[in-house]
Amino acid sequence: MAMNLVDNGYLQEVYRNYSGGMPTEARSLTEMLRQELWARGTASRRALCVRIIDLVRPLANVSMDTLRGILDEMEHTGDLTTGPGGAVAAAPLRIVACGGERYRLFGTLPNRNILDYVTHINPMGTARELITDSVEAMDALLEKFCGIRLSAERWAGFDRVLPAGADWLKQLDFRLDNEAENPGAFDSQVMDTWMVYRPASSKGKSQSPWKKPLANDDGRLWRGWSPYGWPISLWTSGGSPSKLQTLRLTSDEAIRTAFSLAIEAGKPLVIKVDVTGPAAMLNLETFLPSAEYRYLMTLGELLDSSGSKRVLRIPRDAWPGVEETLRKQLGVIIENAGI
Repeated sequence: MAMNLVDNGYLQEVYRNYSGGMPTEARSLTEMLRQELWARGTASRRALCVRIIDLVRPLANVSMDTLRGILDEMEHTGDLTTGPGGAVAAAPLRIVACGGERYRLFGTLPNRNILDYVTHINPMGTARELITDSVEAMDALLEKFCGIRLSAERWAGFDRVLPAGADWLKQLDFRLDNEAENPGAFDSQVMDTWMVYRPASSKGKSQSPWKKPLANDDGRLWRGWSPYGWPISLWTSGGSPSKLQTLRLTSDEAIRTAFSLAIEAGKPLVIKVDVTGPAAMLNLETFLPSAEYRYLMTLGELLDSSGSKRVLRIPRDAWPGVEETLRKQLGVIIENAGI
């Protein structure tokens, strides 16, 4: 039998014609992760990453960190669910109406299954969008894979979480009265001293709101770092967690609490947007709570991300509703570059 050797360039061209992108592109890697997780049902993050690295090795080098970052983004947007010990599981199909004939797809269901019902999927980074006027095809897709159709607000989870503000802080105080840990319970779990949150002024040079505590500091939101690199966030009645009972917060709860304290102090956080072009360009310089971030990712498109900074594009016709929702949910100041 005669054998022909093919070079890497030929394999990449075959892959591009088959998948519509290069193996190093985020949308291609995301789809490969969806397919693998859909086939397995559940897996560890590491096992998924190793499998994808092995699959694309003949075509390109993909790092573990790149794939972990994509998995994190898939978790934020609802394309997978997470469990203890780094486990992930396939997420059910959800279709969110975004206005007109635009729909966003969420869940682990691979594109190849969806294309049996619709003719085109528009990739938006790691997210997916459908543009269709066929309600029958959408209903058939939902019925086949036991999916449901939701509004953007319902998908974000606004019905399950309080907006940032006084009511959120009252809820934390109630939980502190009923779920408190003893003073100093977490001291041995942090590498250095506790830092206290003090809302920074929205004017002037940007400064970190996390400060070293003063003597007898009465701050209520505290943070320390574990030896493994993740934050430990605590809520107190007004003083050091080494001296007072504490309530441990998840990272998401800590972010919403920071927005709430900023509102209470009269220093609400600022979000900058440029609406001079055909779409609103939203510049986020801090992490948002997961519900609000999922809402933005549903109606918009992530263009760039670096650390806590994000740049999102929001359709111009959707921006007025998005602006109103951000003010209501987070009490933020919107700085417009134009109208």
